[in-house]
Amino acid sequence: MNFKNKKILFIAGLITGAICIILTFISDVFLIVGFLIIGVSFLLFDKYRKEEKRHNEDENLLENKNITQVNNSELSTYKELISNDFSLDNIDSNFNASLVLMALNQIKENAYFNPNDINFDIDIKIEQVQQLGKKKFLESKYKDFIAVDTETTGLDSFNDRIIQIALIKVKDGEIVDKFISYVNPQMHISPEASKINNIYDNDVKNAKTIKELFPSILEFIEDYPLVMHNARFDMAFIKDEYYRCYGKNMPKVKYFCTMKLWQELYLKYQGEKVPNAKLNTLVLNLLTPQEISEYSIDKHSADCDAIATCKVFMKMYDDGVQQV
Repeated sequence: MNFKNKKILFIAGLITGAICIILTFISDVFLIVGFLIIGVSFLLFDKYRKEEKRHNEDENLLENKNITQVNNSELSTYKELISNDFSLDNIDSNFNASLVLMALNQIKENAYFNPNDINFDIDIKIEQVQQLGKKKFLESKYKDFIAVDTETTGLDSFNDRIIQIALIKVKDGEIVDKFISYVNPQMHISPEASKINNIYDNDVKNAKTIKELFPSILEFIEDYPLVMHNARFDMAFIKDEYYRCYGKNMPKVKYFCTMKLWQELYLKYQGEKVPNAKLNTLVLNLLTPQEISEYSIDKHSADCDAIATCKVFMKMYDDGVQQV
């Protein structure tokens, strides 16, 4: 029973005792009973008050202990981070540069950060590492590519359909063109799907079908390699839609999967499996605060996800990476 309920019982005891005292005109016994009830109520209330005080003191001690543990953990993490060698000569890949940037930003955001603890200007170092990572990407074979994302009526590429497609064309590390369109799936979009992608029947009813869009899509792609997050999903839908339209397999296309890229590179450089490989995780770890805020504005639309995919790809890929 919590202290609030115990206070209610105390008040009820006082009221009951007062009523008994009032009823002394019937019998003197009520006077005795009334004072007994009031006395017991005060004794119990005092007991409950002391218990509540001890309980609050215990909670405060536990909270202070937890805060101390968190602070100790943050301090320990900080000391471990600043002990790293942040020499540019040790950065051997684009992804390695991204890991170094992650560490530098963690140092800068740590509550214990003191510029005097390190022998370099952290903002200058961050800029240098960013430029080094970008240089490694721009020297790579696939600095020109198209990031692709789709939104669908469900998860089954055989029975479900594409309802939005986005293609973001990148040349020399810069977005130069976009192809974004709703797609009329010629079927009902379930409430479950709409809840995820925020696309409804009214959004697509006047859109072109995928068959009407394919010529423009293929013309836009040309011979560019494609980049997708969870490429198995998007490629399955695109290939199945193509087959339904033309009765033959889609021409082979070179593509990369940022989800697999993240998993394999993280394991290579960190020596452990990545906790998760959601696009949101890559965005939070690899992109700048400005890029993160832009992604959060319209998260989980095909165009927003495609832009995020192209940006995280440019933070990971270089010619030392095998196609995945």
